[in-house]
Amino acid sequence: MKKLALAFLVFLTGMAYAQKMKVISGNFDFLKGQTALNLKMDYSHMTFYKENMDEAAYIAKQESDIRKAGKSPDEFEKWKKD
Repeated sequence: MKKLALAFLVFLTGMAYAQKMKVISGNFDFLKGQTALNLKMDYSHMTFYKENMDEAAYIAKQESDIRKAGKSPDEFEKWKKD
């Protein structure tokens, strides 16, 4: 029972802390009265690893790693689909 009470207390503390937000600059006045927000993420300049590979180079590296591991080409297609 004590473990359950402690777990519940930790859960409540975490939930209360997670709801606090510190605004560093600006404000949220532009959201007042809005019912929906259209957010677009742009990943066009994203790079991977220390080598700063673009998406095509990353996919080629993964394909070669999967083939070097002796796995079938279907395994790469499954990874690419995922």
